[in-house]
Amino acid sequence: MLVPLIIWPGFILITGGDLQKAWRLAEMAHTRFPQAPQIMDTLGWVYYHSESYERALSLFTKAVDLAPGDPLLHYHLGLTQTRQGDVLAARTSLAKALELDPNFSEADKAREMIAGWERR
Repeated sequence: MLVPLIIWPGFILITGGDLQKAWRLAEMAHTRFPQAPQIMDTLGWVYYHSESYERALSLFTKAVDLAPGDPLLHYHLGLTQTRQGDVLAARTSLAKALELDPNFSEADKAREMIAGWERR
C-alpha cells in the first residue's frame, strides 16, 4: 500500500526532531492524498509537535470523521484537545479510543490520562 510508505518517513523525522523536514514530507503527501486519514494524522502529529494545536485539531477531527474505527486517531485528537484545555472532549476521545481497542499501542497512556482526571 502506498500511503503507509509515504507517511512512515514523517514519523521517523518527528521522532528524530526534524519537524521542518517532516512537515514538508507530510504536506506533500497530504497534497497528493488529501482524503487519506493516515496522512492527515501524520501532518497533524507534526503540527502537534510544533505546538500548532489548532491546525492539528482540524486535521485530527477530519481524520476521525474519515476513519472513525481507528483508535490512534481518537487518541491523537484527545491529546490535542487536552493541550487546548478541553478536558471533557479529550476524555471522550480517549474513552472512544479505548472502546475501539482496549489494547491499542497507546492504550496505557490513555488510561493514565483518564485516571488522572478522575482523581481530581
